[in-house]
Amino acid sequence: MRSSQNSPADVRMKGFASRQTVEQAWAWLDEQAAPLASESVPLAAAAGRVLSEPIASPIDVPRFARAMMDGYAVRAIDT
Repeated sequence: MRSSQNSPADVRMKGFASRQTVEQAWAWLDEQAAPLASESVPLAAAAGRVLSEPIASPIDVPRFARAMMDGYAVRAIDT
């Protein structure tokens, strides 16, 4: 005889007898996780790493107004 879906005999639910809400899971993660220490590395070694704080350029780059592509923008209603 086939067991009903999600019954205790259902092997798909094995190990999930005490489920938690998403909020409970986030709270558990917050309790368990700790921030990593930051370190300075050369720019060439920074690929694939994550910044430890936001950065901003003190100047506009490039220093002049420039479009990434040449072209025109039009609205379909105007054509």
